[in-house]
Amino acid sequence: MVADLVDAKILTSMEDVFTLPDRAEQILALDGVGQKSLDKLVVEIEKIRRPPLERFIHAIGIPQVGE
Repeated sequence: MVADLVDAKILTSMEDVFTLPDRAEQILALDGVGQKSLDKLVVEIEKIRRPPLERFIHAIGIPQVGE
């Protein structure tokens, strides 16, 4: 699916991942992508948009803080 999104110029950078839910019509127009696939994609994007606090703190990279 990622290759199809890149080929269609819907996904051009990593930041574009978070704009995919707003481009539902363009995504649904791709071959082999239905509403169910789009719904799953949106759910997964929302999961990474709001990580658990402990993962966020660890990702910041503050020395002596995290796992």
